[in-house]
Amino acid sequence: MDTSRLKSLRVKQITFINACVCIVIPLSGGLLLVLEPSPSDTYLVGVFLFGALLLFEFWSLFFPKHLLFMHGPWFMREIAGYEREKLGKKQDRKGRIVRLFAFTFLLGNQLVAFTRIRDDDPMQIRDVSGFWTIMAILVLIFTLLGNAAVLYRIHKIDKTEPGQLRWFTLKSLALGVILGLVSVVLLSVGFGIVLN
Repeated sequence: MDTSRLKSLRVKQITFINACVCIVIPLSGGLLLVLEPSPSDTYLVGVFLFGALLLFEFWSLFFPKHLLFMHGPWFMREIAGYEREKLGKKQDRKGRIVRLFAFTFLLGNQLVAFTRIRDDDPMQIRDVSGFWTIMAILVLIFTLLGNAAVLYRIHKIDKTEPGQLRWFTLKSLALGVILGLVSVVLLSVGFGIVLN
């Protein structure tokens, strides 16, 4: 892929990811306010989400090109194809196996949390202005963390020769786990403040 085309696709990729963060987090917040789900409802959504991701990842392990539509718009699918080619089939397969284990762990975590629910009253958010302030802070933090992760990935894949990407999958997993833990802590603290 020529440099100018790749640069254009990367700009679209970053814009798309930032737009998703800026839409999904406030939309989720709005649904929480309107629906007032119980903790069991929230964990069941997590079980469904991670279960679906696990099934898609398992399918793509055997038929990797079938699920390119999961990457979203055409330019994201084009980037996914380019990255798959750059990483090579072996590294791409390792990445899928690692994600299978990660999603299995997350699904198990949701199921354990669901079975340990004691108080299942609907979540009622009384401080609406405080809630939206926390949502805005979360959008900002997730945008910064997401951009850092995406820019790291772009730099490693675009600037590194294919043979030198041997440990890229494990490093990406480590970065993903760290960002995931930070996200869980931030969400827990934020909702703890709003709900108490």
